[in-house]
Amino acid sequence: MNPKDFAISLDLINRHYQEPNRNRFESKYFWEELYPLIATAGFSAIEIPYEPVWQFGGRSGVPMNRYCINTKYASAAQYREVLKQSGIERVTGVTFDPNLFMRNDNIHFYFGASGHFAGEALAHAADLGADYFAISPSPYYGRIKQYHPDIDAQIEMFTDRTVELLNGLAAKAEELGVKLVLRNEYWSLFGGERVLPLLARLPESVGLDVDTASLSVAGIDPVQFITANIARIGCVHLTDTSFVDSNETWKTPTPNTHRAMPRKCSAIPAPVRSISPRLPQRSTSSATPAP
Repeated sequence: MNPKDFAISLDLINRHYQEPNRNRFESKYFWEELYPLIATAGFSAIEIPYEPVWQFGGRSGVPMNRYCINTKYASAAQYREVLKQSGIERVTGVTFDPNLFMRNDNIHFYFGASGHFAGEALAHAADLGADYFAISPSPYYGRIKQYHPDIDAQIEMFTDRTVELLNGLAAKAEELGVKLVLRNEYWSLFGGERVLPLLARLPESVGLDVDTASLSVAGIDPVQFITANIARIGCVHLTDTSFVDSNETWKTPTPNTHRAMPRKCSAIPAPVRSISPRLPQRSTSSATPAP
């Protein structure tokens, strides 16, 4: 196991519900005090979740979009230099969650906003020299259902538009030299093995982002899944939970906060996004992913 193959996600910092208060989260110094602690813990790489909402904060210190980084560091290059001085050698990836844009009954708004900001996030990943851009291909099923009660009858349309959006991102990712990977977010329309038919409709350049907890919740053996799909895997998120969804909790409005979902990693505020190791390039003869 090579520690350099692992990154730790800044999503481990729960910006929404835990201390300190929002003013400190939005301060540049909070994050610059954090980087040396990450390096001391043995990680020389980080993963950054893309969150456009922070650009509307008064302090703009949360390094999770291009606006904030350019405001505080003038450029992504200078931000990367600050990381290096703190012991962080690189940003392995940027993640994108479209739930923010499922907020009304206008499906055109969702796809328009998701496409625009996903494009911004992808460019942000390229600015940071990231290896991959990981996208959850849909919002949570329950969230979609809240605004579109007929989603079960509209899944074919929703899937077709998702494929169109992802094909555009795949072309842009190839231009920028960043690998586009689809996350098997369990709570989404394409969680667990449901992501595979979607992946089959996309170019070979698009890979899988395997989230091990999302597989476990679905009752899928992560080792078997990774082995079976090794050729298309771009990265792995090592997450953990003992919860298995035997009651279709994923279809409820707020499934990831369901009280029946215990977690082995109690220090992690969500069952996703903890540590993201890079896998070897596909040309390697290794039959199993790192580590």
